[in-house]
Amino acid sequence: MLSLELFLRINKKIWHITTSYKVNTSAWLENVLLQKKRHSSLLGFENIPNAGGVNSYGLVSREYKLKKGKNTFRILILGDSIAEGFDNCLFESLLNESPVKRPNYKYEVWNGSVGAYDVRRYYLYLKNRGLHYKPDLVFIFFCLNDFDIDTSVYYKDEKGAIKYNFHSSSGLMRRYTPNPFLMRYSYLYRFIILRLNSYMLSMEEKRCGLSSEQEEGLYYLKEIKNLCDKNHLPLFAVVFPYLKPPSEYYSYQQKQYGIITHALKDLDITYLDLHHHLPQEELIGLRMKKEDEMHPSLEGYRIIARIIYNNFFGQRQK
Repeated sequence: MLSLELFLRINKKIWHITTSYKVNTSAWLENVLLQKKRHSSLLGFENIPNAGGVNSYGLVSREYKLKKGKNTFRILILGDSIAEGFDNCLFESLLNESPVKRPNYKYEVWNGSVGAYDVRRYYLYLKNRGLHYKPDLVFIFFCLNDFDIDTSVYYKDEKGAIKYNFHSSSGLMRRYTPNPFLMRYSYLYRFIILRLNSYMLSMEEKRCGLSSEQEEGLYYLKEIKNLCDKNHLPLFAVVFPYLKPPSEYYSYQQKQYGIITHALKDLDITYLDLHHHLPQEELIGLRMKKEDEMHPSLEGYRIIARIIYNNFFGQRQK
């Protein structure tokens, strides 16, 4: 094994041992990863507990006791930076002050969102972290690019933030997550993983008419639904639009919207499409920044919190 390791280090170009596992740095990594996130072998990166609006569990929420109190109804939110800015406090107030809420019930919103996550990471988070919190309901807040799967691993070192970019086949990542340490330092381990990856790519059978992006996103969304069904958890989704009229969407943005909504329909997941509820003539005014088409302003989040409450709860509560 040592001889093979040395051989592959000398012959680095064999089966793209170096080029297929790239090391990158960027302003985003320097700003976000170093200050607000930390390395995670499971998820690539995660929130730093007790840092910048994050509680001791790494959630963008108030601090709650892990053990759920009597008559407590706990809502878990999965999402990326779109969900990070959500007004949890207003949403909790709407639920707890509702005249039709369950008597003596207390609602808690556990926001497990992390900026730049995708539907694969939502699944991993729910399976390995979220279920441990004993939620009674799961929400996914979908940004339209959430089916763009990222399997990269992120580190910090003395030079700053580093991204190790490994694009694996869906078959391999579903069965086994490569060890980040060995991928980083062992050429032999990387060689074996890349050969397995190539084999699985050649063996994979895509569903008729589905792109790899659709196939991947649909797979992980289905796994989330299966987890919720197995644990008797209601699953709801909210689709966040780009903050501009649909007629101004680029073709790739229209495709993103169609992929996610079709997947939700195919899996029979109850969802709320904010395209149909936000005031179209005021979308640009609801942006956090004028040039930012994705993230709502504080007022935008307040409007969205009320829309979600009215459509999923409101008079429906017993």
